[in-house]
Amino acid sequence: MQEHEGVKMSSSTEEQERVIRSMDKNTMVIACPGSGKSFTMKEGTKAIFQRHPLARVSLVTFTRAATDSLKNSLQKMIEPRFINRIEVDTFHGFIKKMVTQTGWNGGLLIGHKQMAMVSRVQKHLNYHESVNDIMPFVDGIGRELNPDIIRIKYTRDQVAFYNEYMRFCKKDNVADFNSLSKYVVGMLSADKMRPLSITHLIVDEVQDTDGIQFTWISEHAKRGINTTIVGDDDQTIYSFRDAGGVKIFRQFDKTYNPNVFHLTKCFRCAPLILKFADTVIRKNKARYEKSLVSGRHGEKGKVTFIRSDNADDQFEVIKGLVEKNPHDWAILSRNNTTLDKMESYLEVPVSRIGGKSFWEALEPSNILHLFSFFRQPSNIGLMKRVLSFLNEDEQILDTVWKQMSSRKVTFQQIDLPPDVSVLTKTLHKHMAMMMTDTRIKEEIENRFKKIREWLEMAGYKMSNTKGEPSVTRISLMSCYRWAMKDGWLKMLNIAAGMTMGNKKESSETEQSGICLCTLHGSKGLEWKKVLIINCNHDQIPSPKVIGDEGIEEERRLFFVGMTRAELELYITWHGKPSAFITESFPKVVELSEENPCIDGCEDMCLQ
Repeated sequence: MQEHEGVKMSSSTEEQERVIRSMDKNTMVIACPGSGKSFTMKEGTKAIFQRHPLARVSLVTFTRAATDSLKNSLQKMIEPRFINRIEVDTFHGFIKKMVTQTGWNGGLLIGHKQMAMVSRVQKHLNYHESVNDIMPFVDGIGRELNPDIIRIKYTRDQVAFYNEYMRFCKKDNVADFNSLSKYVVGMLSADKMRPLSITHLIVDEVQDTDGIQFTWISEHAKRGINTTIVGDDDQTIYSFRDAGGVKIFRQFDKTYNPNVFHLTKCFRCAPLILKFADTVIRKNKARYEKSLVSGRHGEKGKVTFIRSDNADDQFEVIKGLVEKNPHDWAILSRNNTTLDKMESYLEVPVSRIGGKSFWEALEPSNILHLFSFFRQPSNIGLMKRVLSFLNEDEQILDTVWKQMSSRKVTFQQIDLPPDVSVLTKTLHKHMAMMMTDTRIKEEIENRFKKIREWLEMAGYKMSNTKGEPSVTRISLMSCYRWAMKDGWLKMLNIAAGMTMGNKKESSETEQSGICLCTLHGSKGLEWKKVLIINCNHDQIPSPKVIGDEGIEEERRLFFVGMTRAELELYITWHGKPSAFITESFPKVVELSEENPCIDGCEDMCLQ
């Protein structure tokens, strides 16, 4: 898996070349997934300096990772004498620099600092909602430039809260990024601030820009700066953050009369995968019409649909599929909860992209350490961890530690202090049994029954407030499945391996193995083999979305997930499939009733 920063190609295509030659005028580039837009932007920047050695170019990206990647690439391909005439940064980075030029020296509210400020205001007002519920409307109001829209979209209480929040910020001489952005845009619009001192402005992922960011772009374009915007309206998946999507392209087209280009050749997806993805996205109405073409030759690709009767069956099928050859796989889902459940089934190392491993949460981690302790009863660190989460007294822990250290014995070999807890006594009594291997079903079941009783005595719940299995129970069930499959000792070995850090969070983009990622988190990434799981009617589209705009956004999200796959795409569901599958591939749904595994073909993509 690699972060997609452009197609590895030695020369530009005809489509790309037309863009590269045209960036001395206002230019709009609508680029399909995997079409080499980053490559085109870099080659376009290089060409600008070949034509205009005195040019000054600013490139705007959406993430710090994208900024760093673009900087590194340009340094390798641009003549050294031009490097200091190029600036690459995020919107936040450029706006922060512009604010600094005004002499403003206040503090910046980001992340936990902003949440702390919101919490202060909440307590001050005795506001009825939690901080997590407040943050979306604070950010939403902060991003909105039109007061009339604020009055329509938000309640009086929310506006009042925001005004008080701004009063607190002013008092403390601090500001969040939205406030800074509004300030800069306001100053630019009033001609009280100069724009960037540049000849060319290039903006990547423009479909993700909100109203403030687009106004910032416009303030440069209207002053004669050659402005190139690049993106894909079909990949607008952040409308909840007020991303403009197709409206941005249409507004720019109408206002600045740009040269308009389409990059329609996808070098990432094999032809069959692209055909299926194109069939889905064509159901959207608010979009630019495109004819997507695969640039991969000699590889038709593979699309497989898998129906299961229930969630457990689905996870077992996926487990069997990916663990046969656990390389170059991505498992994508609408939410992290599904990914957690999926991860709990897997017995091989995984990487979580953009999130924590299921096993790093407190309860699952504690359970892994308990089983690891059965495997390593002389490990003092594990002893302390296990007895602590079983609520043993600190003094008892110290006494046990001293015994194990001085006598160099295992936990079951020590003499317990008289005032030790019932839980510790029970663990000590059964330790020898828990260390021995068995494949007998009844014996395994009895051991798990005891462990469950211990955990419940320690205050661990087996179900959440909705009556669904808790993470504790999911963790136990995972270990139970492993033990029933390969025996008790094999399960202990798996648990011990996982406590040593085999399952970890990952932000690394070059990884083999199995990656787990949300559909939102997958944007900009690619893998050889992609599984989109839980494509059920009650997950995709999300039941929370409202109206046609919300449905189209969810369809774009599904499209983004599908186009992460290079060679193999698997779409799975249990029970009733997603409406996106039903509407686009009715033949698949029909066939799956007889055969739960369907290999896709072009005939299933008839419009």
